[in-house]
Amino acid sequence: MRHQRAARHREIDCVIHAISIGEIRDAPEQAQANHSYPVDLIAGEHDLTPHVSDALAREPVSQLDQTESDMALLKRLGKHWDAVATVKKGYLLFAPIGHGKTTSGTDLPTVTLQRASGDRHHFQEIDRSAYTGVRARWYDMDGARGHLALAGTNGHVKILRGDYPTEADAKRAAEAELARVKRGAATFTLDLAIGRPDIFPEMPAKLMGWPDAITAYEWIVAKATHKLDGSGGYLTSLELENRVAVADHAAVDDGDDNTMDSSDDSLASLLRTPQGRD
Repeated sequence: MRHQRAARHREIDCVIHAISIGEIRDAPEQAQANHSYPVDLIAGEHDLTPHVSDALAREPVSQLDQTESDMALLKRLGKHWDAVATVKKGYLLFAPIGHGKTTSGTDLPTVTLQRASGDRHHFQEIDRSAYTGVRARWYDMDGARGHLALAGTNGHVKILRGDYPTEADAKRAAEAELARVKRGAATFTLDLAIGRPDIFPEMPAKLMGWPDAITAYEWIVAKATHKLDGSGGYLTSLELENRVAVADHAAVDDGDDNTMDSSDDSLASLLRTPQGRD
């Protein structure tokens, strides 16, 4: 199988070719009800062993129509569920970002990075109060009315565009987006003086030797790029981010969209927004 480096947002690190739409649509209804079926099918076509985390294996998938490649399908599922698909040692893994577990269920090892180990680094911290929550809307066909789901708290709320098909989908989308927002509150990049082939995405990372403003964060590896330079040296570049999992921000019912205060800027934005998803 042809391999390529994963881009930011954790693209799956192997090129997977499209399966037919019919194979998914013709699957037994029970099999389509959770994430295991598409991951099992894609893994089987590429001689990989599928492994879906227990948390995601139990989660229902209300609808799954594929018009894209396998890689794009897994990325779409991953974005909605705040999960990552990776290929490691013959396994196709699908697990929540920040899950931090191996296929056997043990914790991933923590990599310790000393300041003296790096050539260059860059730390960025944004205003962590930029967004206090994320709101999504779902439409109840039976009741003929829209409802809102909120992850986080009211205040400066980010609005997800479009209607989600169910309450569960709206809540999960709000939770996933808030987790992404919180992870982006702090990022850290580091070029290592000596390459570390043992470092890979999703590993917890501990920083030592930097100011407290940096070391106080709980970091995970978002991206690890390994390459040879022109003189044959082995280089590793890392991108770390604040470790926040979707489970940290459970969404709640935020009422009907027609019962909220129309002076709420976030709600007004939601009601004016055309159909479509971020």
